[in-house]
Amino acid sequence: MKGLLLLAALLPIVASAAPRAATPKEISAIRSSLERKLKDAPSARFEAVLVENDNVCGMVNAKNSMGGYAGYSPFFGMVTVDTTGKTVAYVLSVGEDEITRKMCADKGIPLPP
Repeated sequence: MKGLLLLAALLPIVASAAPRAATPKEISAIRSSLERKLKDAPSARFEAVLVENDNVCGMVNAKNSMGGYAGYSPFFGMVTVDTTGKTVAYVLSVGEDEITRKMCADKGIPLPP
């Protein structure tokens, strides 16, 4: 009986896992979502992309209008698998450093400085 009580007490701690690295399918879905937000989404390079539940945060660097890389900017979004089994993502915020970093921190996903 004591073992069951201990297990029940520890379950919420075990259930709240740390953020994990995004899979290649998730990165591909994030890239697709960014097509409307970046000048050159196919050129996007990703760094430190982490997923916690359906939330995703990371850093993205893509080419600007002049053809050069603009530097890494934080992004926040959601990633999930739809009813057909396809991985889909929707990036809600990109580049708005203070707001995006706060949203990621609120979801427990750390971003590099």
